Amino acid sequence: MNQILETGDLSGFYEPAAPGARTVRDTRPLFVGSGRVTVVVEGRTAYLFIGGSAHLVHELPATFERRDVHSWAQQVAAELAGAPVPEVLPEPLQELPAGLSYRMEAVTGHGSGAYRTPVNRGRYVVLVDGESPWATRRPEDCLDTSDRGVWLGGAVLVCLSCGLDCT
Repeated sequence: MNQILETGDLSGFYEPAAPGARTVRDTRPLFVGSGRVTVVVEGRTAYLFIGGSAHLVHELPATFERRDVHSWAQQVAAELAGAPVPEVLPEPLQELPAGLSYRMEAVTGHGSGAYRTPVNRGRYVVLVDGESPWATRRPEDCLDTSDRGVWLGGAVLVCLSCGLDCT
């Protein structure tokens, strides 16, 4: 028997459609404002993204099936439409030594143009004594293509240009 049916595991990436389509040809992506709604499910935990930023983490009921994820996303999107939506940031992937901290702002990628690479959720820019000594403020604008880093406190490897935790 299919493992998904046995375990109730809904893990996967979902791109819900806007409600109201009568045929597959009529389907349109679901948006809140100008942000496309996507859902990532790990086991029974759903992460709802709007425009690439995580906005909601929700435990799905045991009775949910794959088709229910789409309906749930449509309902949540309808509730969020027109309301300011707070961003939910994941916990950092590791603890830092004394004197180092994270700038808790979402990072969507590292580098620009052809050198842009995706970044795992929970990766942030490392601050030294609360300051950002890095030449580039945002990892998304980083121009360093050397793939070299520096170890801080013997515990965290960071990009030399923007300070992104690359450990």
